[in-house]
Amino acid sequence: MTGDDTAGYRIHHFKIAGLDNPFSADATTVIQNSARGYPGR
Repeated sequence: MTGDDTAGYRIHHFKIAGLDNPFSADATTVIQNSARGYPGR
């Protein structure tokens, strides 16, 4: 997944759970880099 895909994926799942996105753009970048593009990792 790209960085934009990761952000959209997380935002979508937080909305399903009834939450706002708690992550900043920088945090999303760290998540993307750590997960190497794989969701749920």
